[in-house]
Amino acid sequence: MDSIELCARFSYVTNKLEYCGPKSSTKTIYQYLTKDKNLAKDVKTTLEKFEGLMPYFSEMGGFNYKVVEAYWLGNELLENFPKHKMIKIINNLVKRGLPQFIAERIIEKLPSKEFPLRTGIL
Repeated sequence: MDSIELCARFSYVTNKLEYCGPKSSTKTIYQYLTKDKNLAKDVKTTLEKFEGLMPYFSEMGGFNYKVVEAYWLGNELLENFPKHKMIKIINNLVKRGLPQFIAERIIEKLPSKEFPLRTGIL
């Protein structure tokens, strides 16, 4: 399984429930996962439109397997995550629709140094 398939498998449900990503993504992701692996480029383009994914992916190292795994399941990339990168992610989420007052509350509660994201801060 590659990064696109792993991300598609987890993102399908959030998209189907209309929590994240364009509504039109559900059909493309479903077709890719069940019938047509040739849709990989289309699915990656679609996933890049999901509001929450790309700010994290860009700060964690791009759209690769380890980053996708860290985002959805957790791995060593989440250990000792720098505060300044988390602030950048939160600010990018504001640009994608997160209300500013929520971002400010989250940033206020961040530890003052590196921290493991596995603690459930978000």
